[in-house]
Formats: sequence, structure tokens, C-alpha cells
Amino acid sequence: MMESYVEVSWLNGVLLLYLSALFASYAMFQPLKDLHLLFYAAVISMLSVSLWQDGSLFIVILVELLFFLTLFRYARKTYIVAFCFRVLCMLTSYVIYQGSFHNGFWFVPIQASIIPCWLLYLLFLFFCKSRWRIRFSEKNCLYPLTLYVGNKHFKVIGYLDSGNLLSHEGIPVVFLQRRYLSYFVDERIQLVVMKTVQEESSLPCYTCELKLHGCHKRKVLVHLQEDLKLPMHSELLLNMKVMTMG
Repeated sequence: MMESYVEVSWLNGVLLLYLSALFASYAMFQPLKDLHLLFYAAVISMLSVSLWQDGSLFIVILVELLFFLTLFRYARKTYIVAFCFRVLCMLTSYVIYQGSFHNGFWFVPIQASIIPCWLLYLLFLFFCKSRWRIRFSEKNCLYPLTLYVGNKHFKVIGYLDSGNLLSHEGIPVVFLQRRYLSYFVDERIQLVVMKTVQEESSLPCYTCELKLHGCHKRKVLVHLQEDLKLPMHSELLLNMKVMTMG
């Protein structure tokens, strides 16, 4: 086995395991607490660098399984992606720096200049915290739903915007991509007045029923809009009043 600093290898492992799990949790939209991920990374890294007796690999695998069944019990896709990502990073580091493996864990060789690698980890960590967190927040605002128009119905993904409170005679107004116009050609148009700070305009709307997954049908007014741009490829802008109706 090539000579290594155990402390450096442990610290590298903590950074890599934590970053892998964090990246996977955002990528799979299965968030986990930062402290739990750090605890997982610290324990697995510590066991990997400190156990040298016969059967030590079995102990590490057993602890990994324990984390999989507890910490990752509702986020198994996150664990799988994190594990694959960390193995890929360790193999890449081995190709660049050489070193050795023990308990399935990469040990940093003494002569390796590992600081640039850590700076890359920190840069990627900043990217995860700044960009992927936003993506996850957007994902939390997505709702699968079904629209019922006469004897027809279709499914779309709705995006909840707390700023949309428009209603007409107590009926919430939602905004839908215009490509669904064919479902409404036989329906009667109803004009809804929308007031803004600068102007007042009339929106042509259609009456239909909206059913959120696991909820009852609610009557809504739908305005079809050509240039509706919503996050995460959603196609309908929900109304806060839809979420609060009985």
C-alpha cells in the first residue's frame, strides 16, 4: 500500500462523501439535513481509515447498510446516485494522483498536491448550494393535476405562484399554455377583468374543473396564454385560492 496521511485521507473522504450526498439529494429532489449528511460522511470516512483488522470491509458495508435503512430510507435514489458519484470521483482521483484503496476508500498519497482538488470540491459545493437549492425550491411548487373540460380531461403539471390571487365571482383564475386550446373550442368564453397598478385589462377565460392529485375537483377559470413561461417545464400557473378552497 502506498504511504498516505490518514488525517488527509479522512478529511478528503468527508468532503467527498458529503458533497456527493448533497449533490445527489438536490439532483433527485430528495432533501436531507446538512448535519445528517455530514455525520454520515464523517462516520463512514472514519471507519474506512481506522479499521485494519480482518473483516473491516464487512463492518464498513454493515454501517453503510445501516445508514441506507435509516438516514436514506425515504431517499434511496439519493443514496444510489451519491454512491456512484463518489466512486467515480475516487477512481478519477486515483488516475490523477495514484494512491491506494482500503475498505473501498481512496487514500491520498503523501506526494499528492490535493489542495486544488479540495478547492474544486468547495466550488462545486457553492454551486450546489446556490443553484440546486433554487431548483429544489421550484420543484416543491410543482403539483400534478387534471383539468376536466366538458366530457374531456387532460393532465398537466401546475406551478404554484403565491402572487396569483386573481378570481372572478369567487372562482380562481389559472393560466395555461395556449397549446391546449383544442380542449376548449366548444366552451363558452367569459371575460374576467384583471387590474394592475398601471392598467386594467380583460382576460378571455373558460370555465372548467381542476383536480389536484389526491384532492377533490374545484371549479376554476382558465386563461390560455401563448408566452407563459414557468419553471421546470410546468404548463399551468396555479392560483393560491385553489390551494385554500375546501
